[in-house]
Amino acid sequence: MTVSAYDSFMNEFDTDQYALMNFSIETETMGLRRTGGLQSTQVTDKIRNFNAYGREPGVYQLTAFTYAFFDPNQQGNNGQVQRNAAGSVPHPTIVSEMVRIEVFPMLEIYPSNLLITPNMRYTL
Repeated sequence: MTVSAYDSFMNEFDTDQYALMNFSIETETMGLRRTGGLQSTQVTDKIRNFNAYGREPGVYQLTAFTYAFFDPNQQGNNGQVQRNAAGSVPHPTIVSEMVRIEVFPMLEIYPSNLLITPNMRYTL
């Protein structure tokens, strides 16, 4: 999966803008609670690419998120660096639209061995 970010005019961000972001993927399970049913890992050295692995059948919701970048040297109207109550520079969360992924059980065919002679057919 590749995460892409767009501005309010639907222009995709440039590489230098992506360099300021750190994406993460959050997975939610619909229906019965399962843990580890769909796992996503970030591809090494590619901040926008993720691999998703379906471990258990089910319907999952994926959401990508990152934090807005604020220049720590940016000053407010009073000439001071903008800080929150904890004294750190605020980074609001930016969240993507939810993507629904369905993981199906492994395909099993019975009988597992099938002998077909000439002019015979078998339909799955």
